Amino acid sequence: MLVDKPNWAFDYYAKQIAKELESEFEFHLKYVVENPVVDKNEYDLIWVYFWGEELYSYYGFQSDQIIKFVSSHRWEDPEDKNYPTLTPHQFARRYLRDASSVACVSMRLFEEVKESHPHVYVTRNGYDKKMFYNLNRRSGEMKLGWVGNITDPVKGYHDILMPPIQKHGFKLNTASGNVTREQINGFYNDIDIILVSSRNEGEPLTLIEGMAAGCFPVCTNVGLTTELIKNYDNGIIVDERTPEAFEKALIWCNQNIDVVRAKGKQNAQLMRDSRGWEIFIPYFRRCFNETLERKNAPKFRNDDISFDTDLGNLKKFCELFWQNGYSQIHGVTVYGNSNTLYKYGEDAVEYEGHPSVAKLENEEIINLSKDKDFRKRKDIVQFLNASKDEVALHGLYHTDYSKMSEKEQRQHIEEGLKILDELFPDKIVRYFIAPFNRTNESLYKVCREMKLEVLAASGVHLEDELEKVVIKKGNSYRYHHHRFYPESKFDYYDLSLDKLSKALSRK
Repeated sequence: MLVDKPNWAFDYYAKQIAKELESEFEFHLKYVVENPVVDKNEYDLIWVYFWGEELYSYYGFQSDQIIKFVSSHRWEDPEDKNYPTLTPHQFARRYLRDASSVACVSMRLFEEVKESHPHVYVTRNGYDKKMFYNLNRRSGEMKLGWVGNITDPVKGYHDILMPPIQKHGFKLNTASGNVTREQINGFYNDIDIILVSSRNEGEPLTLIEGMAAGCFPVCTNVGLTTELIKNYDNGIIVDERTPEAFEKALIWCNQNIDVVRAKGKQNAQLMRDSRGWEIFIPYFRRCFNETLERKNAPKFRNDDISFDTDLGNLKKFCELFWQNGYSQIHGVTVYGNSNTLYKYGEDAVEYEGHPSVAKLENEEIINLSKDKDFRKRKDIVQFLNASKDEVALHGLYHTDYSKMSEKEQRQHIEEGLKILDELFPDKIVRYFIAPFNRTNESLYKVCREMKLEVLAASGVHLEDELEKVVIKKGNSYRYHHHRFYPESKFDYYDLSLDKLSKALSRK
């Protein structure tokens, strides 16, 4: 569990989840601020607590092992200068592309992201009932409370809250690193109203804890506020995030302090009944188990979907996998031929009258390829879009990326990804399949930046092992679909769809 720093919200949540599920999983918490060294071979899964974190990408986890937590709306906030303003679709492709699973902290975030990633979960956080509860000691003048980092402009302490508070002389207690975790329930019980003035949070920890301790919330419309608050009943969601809106709400509270305290007491009971960890832990369990299940399933990587692919044969090929309960990852080359339908001397080749692309220079491959545009194959695009199979980028052209500069690699992969994202809007491209299985250091760097996992020569070469292979969980298998067809000129292995069918049935 990769957490930002000790004793902050993510840390509290991670520790509680680990405690609740310790009999089923072994959790190790690592803190980004400590720049930890992590051996990927020690772990089945990694839970990345902040979707914008980059440190995890250097550990080398496979995409199937990664769960990303979406707990804020910073990616759609035009005022947040740290991150670009994105649509949910753009957000998923920029930050969630390499995740097997996406866990959302609120129903609002789930609804925004669910159409842009195939495996999205709602994983709401609970609270510790032993730590947060109502002490029934509120009296006297109205007291306001605020918890957080005062210097963070996203929180709105100085520009949103202080003007109305200073104008009316309201009493405000703050906890900004000066209140220990053991003291925080007492802090909440010393105030009537918990204030949340954040701009883009998904699940303010202070809102949950404050309500559990009997506070009446006055907050901006962020995250899960509408899940917890009925406006002007058990709390107030301000009309807009302005000092004037908070002023209006706080004046009403001051004039109705008895109602505020009665509703706050009801909030404590509401949270005990509806927000305990025992209610939400099953959702985390499901997320972990289903991610593990996908990770441990056999992986089938099919190279060389391209302009010259025969759809009839491809359908028969895919149906053999589906009949056995398997899906595939199809490597798509955007420009050019990649099916061996011709002979050049003794070699099976892709272009009539030319040696195999494996023997050509990149410039010649590009010249032969550029008028053979996969986007024209609407029939194959439609077929793959209708299937549950994944697509991967197998090169803008079927060129040797190990001979390309980092600049060329980045340019080709960016263009290829853009095209595949447009062709397959309901799929998310997680992999770059290196043509000829040739890679270099800069290719891994470029793909890491783009949240792509590089697939090369690892795994079982299915064509070589076809006669004796037994399909096993956790294994990956690579092959070229077109070599199994009657029209193929590739004869190094004795391949056929019938032999493939028999191989897939050996489990």
